[in-house]
Amino acid sequence: IFETQRQNAEIDSATADELRKFQQDADVVLQASSLLEHQREECEAKVEEIRSSLEVINTRVPSLEGEKKRAVSSRNFKAAKNIVAEIKALTESKSGLEEQLEQARAEMNLLSEKIASKESDAEKAKENLAQKLRTSREEQLARARVVRSMLVRCKRGLEKVQSKGSSSAALEALGMADSG
Repeated sequence: IFETQRQNAEIDSATADELRKFQQDADVVLQASSLLEHQREECEAKVEEIRSSLEVINTRVPSLEGEKKRAVSSRNFKAAKNIVAEIKALTESKSGLEEQLEQARAEMNLLSEKIASKESDAEKAKENLAQKLRTSREEQLARARVVRSMLVRCKRGLEKVQSKGSSSAALEALGMADSG
C-alpha cells in the first residue's frame, strides 16, 4: 500500500510539472498576443496620423489653387510661382504619405492576422490544459480508489484476525496487505 501511495505521489508530481509547463506555454502565447496587440495599436495610431496629414494636404491644396488664381489675376507672378512650388511640394508629400498609409495598413493587417493566429493558439493551449487537468484529476481519482480498495481489504483482513484470534488468519491478513 505504501509503495503504491509513493508511486502515486511521484505520478502526481510529474503530472503537476507537466501541467505547469502547459500553463507556462499558454502564458507565453498570451504574452506574444498582447505584444502584437500593442504593436497593432501603434500601427493604428500611425495610420490615423497619416490620414490626418493627408486631410490637411487635401484641404490646403484647393486653398492654394485659389490663391494662385488670385495672384495670376493680379499679375503677381512671383507669388504665383511660390504657390505653385508649394502645391507641387504638397502633392509630392501627399504621394509619399499615401504610400506610407498603404504600408501601415498592410502592416496592420499582418499584425491582425498574427493576433488572430496567436489567439487561436492560446485558445487551443487553454483547451489542452483543461483537458490535461481533467485527465489528471480522473487518473488521480482512479489511483485513490485503488488505494482505498487496498486499505478496505487490509481493514477487513485485520478485522478477520481480531475476530478469529488465530495466527494463520493473521498471516493471511498480512499476505493480503503485502499483495496490494
